[in-house]
Amino acid sequence: VGASVTSDVVDLGAAFPNVDPLYVNVKLSTGNSAGTITKIALQVADDSVFTTPVTVCEYIPLGGQSSPCSLADFKAPINPSKRYCRLVFTGSDTVAGGKITAYMAPNVQVRV
Repeated sequence: VGASVTSDVVDLGAAFPNVDPLYVNVKLSTGNSAGTITKIALQVADDSVFTTPVTVCEYIPLGGQSSPCSLADFKAPINPSKRYCRLVFTGSDTVAGGKITAYMAPNVQVRV
C-alpha cells in the first residue's frame, strides 16, 4: 500500500439514481507482513481521472492486520451528481504483503 494508494475507479453511470444507499465492504484477504492501513476514504468525482476529487466519508479500521480480517463495512453517502467513485487507502508507514478486496452492494452483508 505505501503512504497512500487508490482502488480501481467505479463508473456509476451518467444518471445514477441514488435512491437506496450502497454499502461498501473492504476485507484484508491476505494479512499485512508490515505496516497498518490507518484510513479508508471514499471519494467521488465528475471525471474518471479524478481531477477534482471529493471525499464523502472516511473510515478508520481497527489494528491487528497481520491476518485476514474485515477492514470496513459502511453505508456509502455518495452524491448522485457525481459519476465516478474510488477508495483511497492510507497506511501508517509502508504496508506490505497484504491483499485488499472491496466491493459495493445495494444490501448490507450479514455475517452468519
